[in-house]
Amino acid sequence: MTTALSLGKSSSPDRKKLPVPAKKKSSSVAKRKPKRKITKKEVNVDFDYLKGNFFRTIHADGAIGSVTSLGYIHMAFFSERPAIPQRITQKGQLDESTGAVLLGDKRDTISRNSIVREMEVDVMFDIKTANKLQQWLGERIKELETHEQVLAKFGKEL
Repeated sequence: MTTALSLGKSSSPDRKKLPVPAKKKSSSVAKRKPKRKITKKEVNVDFDYLKGNFFRTIHADGAIGSVTSLGYIHMAFFSERPAIPQRITQKGQLDESTGAVLLGDKRDTISRNSIVREMEVDVMFDIKTANKLQQWLGERIKELETHEQVLAKFGKEL
């Protein structure tokens, strides 16, 4: 169920009406404030990039996500891999004199019969950020395509 927050007028009978101030009479000549000239000065703005406590590098094979009820996009990056076995049972022979177990080749494996998509991180952002990300990714894709074209043309000479 969706609920909406209304910031408009309330029709509640308990709401008290506030007195409305009297309007001032307007003179025939309206006084206008002179427009202030806007000057622009070029400045440098520094951005320092700091790594947070949970910063890490991840590998992404894909992403999954949706639009949230509050109007954000959430995108979870995942890495894809074969399932890790849950259990491996291997036949072996016990050397009773030393207590060592000599493992044989035959084994039974219990595993998921699927491909695992391990979720690495979930990122939430608004539409303005999504547009900036889309532009940034487009620029990186063009760079990569140019790089691949150069490699294809000149091979391993670089």
